[in-house]
Amino acid sequence: MKPSPPWRAALIGVIALVVVAFLVGRVLAGNPEIAAPPPVTLTPAEQIASLEQRVRAQPQNFAAWQELGAALVQESIQSGNPVLYTRAEEVLFEGANLAPNHPAILISQGVLALARHEFREAAELAATVREADPFNADALVILVDAQVELGQYDEAAESLQQLLDLRPALPALARTSYLRELNGDLPGAEQALIQAITAGSRSGYDVAVTHALLGDLYLKQGELDRAEERYSQAEELFAGLPAVTLGRARIALAQGELASAVESLATLTERLPTPENLTLLGEALIAASRVTEAEDAFATVEVVEELQLDAGIVVDLELARFEADHGDPARALSLAEAAYAERPTVFAAGVMGWSLYRIGQTEAALRYAEESLRLGTLDAELRLWAAEIYAASGNDLAAEEQRQIAAGLDPWVAVVKTFAAAK
Repeated sequence: MKPSPPWRAALIGVIALVVVAFLVGRVLAGNPEIAAPPPVTLTPAEQIASLEQRVRAQPQNFAAWQELGAALVQESIQSGNPVLYTRAEEVLFEGANLAPNHPAILISQGVLALARHEFREAAELAATVREADPFNADALVILVDAQVELGQYDEAAESLQQLLDLRPALPALARTSYLRELNGDLPGAEQALIQAITAGSRSGYDVAVTHALLGDLYLKQGELDRAEERYSQAEELFAGLPAVTLGRARIALAQGELASAVESLATLTERLPTPENLTLLGEALIAASRVTEAEDAFATVEVVEELQLDAGIVVDLELARFEADHGDPARALSLAEAAYAERPTVFAAGVMGWSLYRIGQTEAALRYAEESLRLGTLDAELRLWAAEIYAASGNDLAAEEQRQIAAGLDPWVAVVKTFAAAK
């Protein structure tokens, strides 16, 4: 998604959630071979219950199993309930037994793999679909996401261009925005999101998420009024979108309204208790001098991550981020090494550098800090980590430059992190 790093890097968790979530909706809606969950006004629980009743009544019906699996994947992503991942896996396995290598099942399994951070498996599933149908746009969507999360940025750009050539719609344009953002091109990222909104979607959720992502970009650039405008539009399209609550909490932090930010984050974590959201809540509580409550939030992070591990979700990178700042730095390094070996992204490099710095290995940390900046990614946490490592290495000029960049992007993050570190 993504997130112990505050803000866009922190949104890795959230971004991972929303991008994969609207991917589910767009993939299902965009492929006539894949039956989406019925477009009726049922709650997610009612919809899943109805589909479960259908598979019991029609156990040989491949489409019924596929629909149920897709619904479980989507609900697990939107609710943050890791238990549903296991159930989705079981259901999709049953569907695969009825129709081995059917593209509909492989696509749903690919989305599930993305949600569990099993990015190599997701890429392999997408490749299997494309072997049979090189023009399958849904497989390309999954492939782009997997390649980005594996740090294969050049390959992701090539796959994305193929997707744009094949289906220049909202999913492709949203991913165009993210790749541009990773490369430090915020105006280009904004333009792509506006194009995505203009392209539209049959799903109000898709468009709402895109408005929220555009709000995030404005927030990153300090344009708080424009950010709030986009969050309001997202809320109108899809009430209760977690990304909106998160964005508004960050606006409150930007304005120095710690009490309001804590209230919003507490509400969000009650509904979506991801490690990233809980970490940000804990850091905001520390900034508000509510240390005991912050410790409770951090303790809950560990509980949630255990549940995620039990559900087969790979959380090495996310847990390393948390441990480096709020736990055991030695354990953070071990986790970061595992994450970096599997997915050498700029964020994994950043966590590696920060973990090394936290145990006093400044020289080794410097290499990874510089690697984390190789794309020019404008992420406050990456820049703050690099600033501290440069300062410890004696390069005060580079340290100050990185601090200025971080403050220009996310001054509220710098404040919260400073308070958290001081406590």
